[in-house]
Amino acid sequence: MSISTNNRSDVEKFIENRMDKMPALNDRTRLGIPELRDNIRARLCAETQGDYFKIDKTLDHISSLEYKTNIKQALDDASKERSQQITEEIKKMNESRSEKELLEINEIIRWIVYGKDVLTPKQMSAALYVRNGETSLLPLEQKSKIKYSLFEVDRNVKVDFRSSEIERYIPLKKTTHDLEDSYSKEAAQAAEVAMIKHFLLTVCPSEVYTKLKFDAYLAQLSKPKGSRINKDEPHTGETKMALTCLDILTEKTDRKRTRLLTYARKYLINHLSTVDLALADIACKSAVGVLLAKLFTEGSSIDILLHCAESVDDPNLRYKIRRYWLYSNDSVNTILRWFGDSAVTSEITDTATRAWVASVASEAESDEDLMRPAAEGMAVHFLQEAHSESFTKDAFLFIAGFVNKVSSALLNQLEILTEP
Repeated sequence: MSISTNNRSDVEKFIENRMDKMPALNDRTRLGIPELRDNIRARLCAETQGDYFKIDKTLDHISSLEYKTNIKQALDDASKERSQQITEEIKKMNESRSEKELLEINEIIRWIVYGKDVLTPKQMSAALYVRNGETSLLPLEQKSKIKYSLFEVDRNVKVDFRSSEIERYIPLKKTTHDLEDSYSKEAAQAAEVAMIKHFLLTVCPSEVYTKLKFDAYLAQLSKPKGSRINKDEPHTGETKMALTCLDILTEKTDRKRTRLLTYARKYLINHLSTVDLALADIACKSAVGVLLAKLFTEGSSIDILLHCAESVDDPNLRYKIRRYWLYSNDSVNTILRWFGDSAVTSEITDTATRAWVASVASEAESDEDLMRPAAEGMAVHFLQEAHSESFTKDAFLFIAGFVNKVSSALLNQLEILTEP
């Protein structure tokens, strides 16, 4: 977007407002500061042509600087194409962020690219907590400003890419069977680096060696290459999203996990149904298989899936759950499709669970077998435990829905058998 007479004043006000919040530039009474501010404002308008992403990114950089020469360099860089700025920013983060931070960045990317809802900062922090097992002391809003510059908390208080173009320049993650990837994490040995350095010093004049920054390059060779900023290909990305939903539904809930419970219940099937099992990562598929079996056989997981907690009484939600799992075949058929894949079930080690999965995947009444543990658990809640009137009613409706589903299947079979 180019600056016009209609929006230039708004851009200048934005720049002034940002500079007012910078310790190095906010005191207009200091010698040279008014002139420097005028220069920053004028050059940013000229160099960026009103491109908000470029302006915002450059001001973020300037806010961390304290010398005029560095600020001048930042203003010089502001004129670069947006694609070049994004690519350089990704490269810079790959080099400067820790292994754990890069894993967090990739998790945020996955949620933005493959998530079905745009998350709030608290929800995204909960997603990172599920991923890491611990909570960062730095709020995500601050992280996005000082560490994770690819992201922002937008005007709707949602976590998103700072620019819609960023996703285009994030490389796809290499598959684990790529030959290059098999060796990429190994650091070069000190003797190997010394040999290369000796060769370069022999064939290159010292000024050329210095100009091309070979020392910095050789130093990078000495470091093992860990995670890099990337995004999963679609089928593996959707599988990992399903895996996160299953993690939330099958593990003990706490305050942070609860923030994503609604998402997990609502979108688990959506993520699973999107995946072409022939194209998804095998390790991810087998991890999904283990948790899917747990979700439909373990009482505590079934209770989470069916919203059996009465601390938040929600009959409307329990009706939607019955609709998903009993009044329609779509959700059940999606689960059966996954259980029918040998890679999905390959890591299920418990003998009884393996037998149950085999039965579900092979029997004609597989939908009945899949939902039977849930119906039996709901029968225990209904007949043997004291609950609120609302929950007791919903428990009865779930059992009735299951019985009706089984009866309908039997009637269909009888009709087929009695046809002339």
